[in-house]
Amino acid sequence: MSERYLNLCLNPSMASNSDESVEDKLYIVFDFETNGVGKDPNNKYMPYTPDKSPLPRPNYPTQLAAMCMRGDGEVLSSFSTLIKGSKRMDPWVERNCTSITVEKCGEEGVPFKDAIKMLYSLSSFSDHPPTLVAHNIAYDWDTVLVPTSKEEAILSSPELEQMREWARYDTMVNEYTKNRLVNGKKVFFFRKIDAMIGPSLSDLAKHCNVPFDTSLAHDAMYDVSVTAKCLSFILRNGKRKYSKVREGDPSVPTLPKEGSLRN
Repeated sequence: MSERYLNLCLNPSMASNSDESVEDKLYIVFDFETNGVGKDPNNKYMPYTPDKSPLPRPNYPTQLAAMCMRGDGEVLSSFSTLIKGSKRMDPWVERNCTSITVEKCGEEGVPFKDAIKMLYSLSSFSDHPPTLVAHNIAYDWDTVLVPTSKEEAILSSPELEQMREWARYDTMVNEYTKNRLVNGKKVFFFRKIDAMIGPSLSDLAKHCNVPFDTSLAHDAMYDVSVTAKCLSFILRNGKRKYSKVREGDPSVPTLPKEGSLRN
């Protein structure tokens, strides 16, 4: 497959279709929950022992939720589904994501490839390519979606071929969060994990005047709902700038979604 470029929109009001108004642009906000990153946030992110490590591997998807919305905030459609395949959750996930279990994923989940088709189907609400949005999108895309798609041999499927060309926007590290304090905090470079750290979803929600219930966090549909409302706030208040980066560029942060780094 030839090398591709993607639009990493530092402000989501700048999408790839200049003939669309901001209000008419289509955004697909999505979030994966997984069986865990395999590292203990209470022990300096040291790996769990083999008997506690997530299976079949860390960062295996257990839930996918997505919401299709226009730039004016109108929600067109949404879905949430569990995903089959997880064999063991790591201890952090077992403590903090009690609504998702290995047994429930096996009984109620769908195959990963079907979940991706559900995500792609939300693009049918527009004739123009949408912008994919997530809080820490590098994790959802590079750490969860791409490796699992390779394992399932669907990375070259028609759906993913098109999705790889869509613009992507990260509500965590972007032009808006880089240029202001968000709940009293700045975007910064964290040397220990060699990546930029932006506001947690709860901090961003507070800044955007979006209610955030910690008891509901880590459910993909709830996190998507909060992220979508934060996106609407940024669309109303952000600057119109964007840049292009190579897909897989190491300057684009890939962060674990657990503990204080997420909510």
